[in-house]
Amino acid sequence: MELTAKPPAAIRTILRAYRQSQRRVLYMATEPVVRQLQGSPGPDGRWTDGIAQELGLLPPGEPRPDAGRHLGVQPFTSVDPAVARRASATLTRSPQKAA
Repeated sequence: MELTAKPPAAIRTILRAYRQSQRRVLYMATEPVVRQLQGSPGPDGRWTDGIAQELGLLPPGEPRPDAGRHLGVQPFTSVDPAVARRASATLTRSPQKAA
């Protein structure tokens, strides 16, 4: 579970460790982290791959369900209001931005 975006070097380190584990990992993350991992549309509307595609954990292009052999990325949504408030507070005070 990842609530805040990290510097790209930190995410690369984490993802390389997951890749080396040879196990499938489900990465639950807030929207900024999901974009950092699996990319997003660029200003021209074309897809810009994220760090997970860069490292070969997800196929290039827009995300497809169950497309990654080693990595699954799923948006984190809380059904518990207290957890949702805490996640939201963490996002608002985080000085780091997704790359």
